[in-house]
Amino acid sequence: MTTDLVAAARAVVPFVRERADQAEAERRLPADLVDVLTDAGLFRMLVPEVYGGPQADPLVLLEAIETVAAADGAAGWCVNIASTTSSMSWYLDPEWARRIYGDPRTVTGGAFAPTGRGRRVEGGYLIDAGRWAWGSGTQHCQWINCGVLTDEGDFHLMFLPAQEVEFLDTWYASGLRGTGSLDFEVHDRFVPAGRELQPGRTPTRVDAPLCHFPNFALLAAGLGAVTIGIAQRAVDELVAVAGDRKPMLSARTLAQQGYVQLDLARAAACVAGAR
Repeated sequence: MTTDLVAAARAVVPFVRERADQAEAERRLPADLVDVLTDAGLFRMLVPEVYGGPQADPLVLLEAIETVAAADGAAGWCVNIASTTSSMSWYLDPEWARRIYGDPRTVTGGAFAPTGRGRRVEGGYLIDAGRWAWGSGTQHCQWINCGVLTDEGDFHLMFLPAQEVEFLDTWYASGLRGTGSLDFEVHDRFVPAGRELQPGRTPTRVDAPLCHFPNFALLAAGLGAVTIGIAQRAVDELVAVAGDRKPMLSARTLAQQGYVQLDLARAAACVAGAR
């Protein structure tokens, strides 16, 4: 099943490319592109089979991310963030994991940093206040997670419905604008016990090989895959124009220029080496 994810990523490439400029202009992924990526299963690749997910092999995950990122870096970034966030399903209380991730159209995202403050109350926790940066793709998520430091000195990653989160219009970047990596805030929100976890302390609740893979390693590798996809696209774009473009005052095309051939070979080797 997981190999189908690479095929699904290849199938959406034309639509991802078509919507890239719109995503850049709107500073978030367009709604119809989100629907296409959701239907393809590319936002939840690490949800385990026990919760109805694809439980993707790590190498399949990386190839799918790179494929989307080569079409549009912002879309590839959001695929990586959402899919690696879905690895939190390994640690959540099974009842909450099923409620959140059992729906194949659920997309999750958020911010890991413990910049929120909360306290233990009857039945769970109350987030008093918090503001988080770099909420990539959160505007198209149904559930948002955020790092909270409690009054007991413990670090929890807590899940909230998107409607309980305030999104702030802060994302004015010079690149990857389509990621929608804005700030968000939470005030006075209750999180029931089990709809949170303690990073580095809560054990995995799912007995599958994938669920014993360090999820932060998957996040880091996924970011690498995004970068490789963008770099590969740059190489491909140069190859596509080199046969016709001629430098000023030259009778030869770029493809016929020795220095271009050398630099292109070096660039292609760097991409291949990184991959």
